Amino acid sequence: MDDILQWLTNGKDYQTGIALLEKHQRNRMLVQHFRNSTPNFAAAKLECELRKLLKGKVAAAVKY
Repeated sequence: MDDILQWLTNGKDYQTGIALLEKHQRNRMLVQHFRNSTPNFAAAKLECELRKLLKGKVAAAVKY
């Protein structure tokens, strides 16, 4: 998850964000959606999805 944190603090490149989502997300249709979308349209939603992944992992680490 450090790679997502680094992405959030270092400019949020769209293609790098998609690669991170593909690495950490099981939902391949969601990843494909971002691959087929334009960065101007989907950049904010991509950031939201990566933040959700990050929040889930931090909560799981704290819980156990």
